[in-house]
Amino acid sequence: SAGIATITVSIKRDFKTEGNEVLKCYLTAFPGTYDSVVINDTSKTPTYKLVLGANTSGSIPLTSIDEGSSFYATVITTDVDPNTKLNLLYTGQTNSTDFTGTLPSTVTIGSDGIGYVAIPVSNDYLTEGVETLTISVSTSTNTADIKVTSSININDTSKTKVYSSRWSSSSTGSGTISSVNEGDTAYLVITTE
Repeated sequence: SAGIATITVSIKRDFKTEGNEVLKCYLTAFPGTYDSVVINDTSKTPTYKLVLGANTSGSIPLTSIDEGSSFYATVITTDVDPNTKLNLLYTGQTNSTDFTGTLPSTVTIGSDGIGYVAIPVSNDYLTEGVETLTISVSTSTNTADIKVTSSININDTSKTKVYSSRWSSSSTGSGTISSVNEGDTAYLVITTE
């Protein structure tokens, strides 16, 4: 009598550009009997682009930013599954005082192939010159898996404050005095640069 048997074969997305492949299934009980199917190469090698810029789409890239501003680290991918979390690694001349809050450690890729995080740069009020921040995108926390890297310069616009003081006989701080009579009022005026 006639019958039907099925074998389930799940085809894995291997994310390698290799061209179409052929899967052949041989039946050992029936020598010379086999069937084949073409596996289309639809999961290409993923691509990654990192833009440090003024917007979330990555269409306005920046090479530098002033302290007290924010920028976006936008990862633009192809052939990366939606909701994939990629790791962000930070190197360069910066430290935790250069940023407001904790720097994000991951970015999640959306259905459009794009993921982004905001990077807020703080006014640290230290004179330190231009600092470079380098951000790398990795598929793991291992630096061997870095897919793309980009750098941005942070301009030192918040210098170390310089304070000076003087005495005045006016509550508005106008004028400078070097002595005051008993019973009079003196005002300490503090200025910053």
